[in-house]
Amino acid sequence: MEVFIKDAKTFATKSHHVVLDYDITPSIYDTVSTITIPQTEEPAERDFVFLDGAKWLGIIGNVSTDDGRTTLECSQISTLFNRDLFYTAGTYTFLEDYLKTLIDDNYTNCVDTFYSLPFLDVEALTSTTGALKPDLEDNIYNISSYMAKLRRIKGIYTNYTISRTKLYITIGTRANPVKNVDFSNPSFVITEQNFSSKTISKITTYCEENGQTRNWVLLDNGSIVNSTPTAGRV
Repeated sequence: MEVFIKDAKTFATKSHHVVLDYDITPSIYDTVSTITIPQTEEPAERDFVFLDGAKWLGIIGNVSTDDGRTTLECSQISTLFNRDLFYTAGTYTFLEDYLKTLIDDNYTNCVDTFYSLPFLDVEALTSTTGALKPDLEDNIYNISSYMAKLRRIKGIYTNYTISRTKLYITIGTRANPVKNVDFSNPSFVITEQNFSSKTISKITTYCEENGQTRNWVLLDNGSIVNSTPTAGRV
């Protein structure tokens, strides 16, 4: 198996190496995977890695060398969009187009050359109507978290493919496969069932200065309101 090292600013292939060992965790979460190759000075922090045999794409977070080997600690490709941004309200019709606009404005066509990634090619494949803005903290958000929110609430997924000098990103809805087990078949017997779910749906805040309280309620569309509606609550 080989791994390709691609430059952080141009996405051009800098080198490729035989993989001595790897521990890859494909995940939607911010997990760390490791790839070990023969000792080399080519990889650098923020470079991209493409593990050919596993078809896995990630970003180098740390490079260490010991005993003739170089170990790359890599994060998921979605962490490319973890940079904190100030939120500015915008008008849009489709959520996929809105996400594409956020990536284009803050990365593909960014005026700050340090953050600009002109090799990105983003395409919206589907059109989902609705209003769903990023979660904000002091008017700050990041696109990676917004991607997760779109995936969780609207079923809008982001897919990555590569070419020699391009990183292609497609945005669209998809139906997750569902597997059903027919327990009317006598060959199947239920021996144990477990299910658990924990969601914080309401938070009450207390102000020490005036003794007043305020309720914050989570709605089933992912938004948070400071009232107690009778419908649409989680």
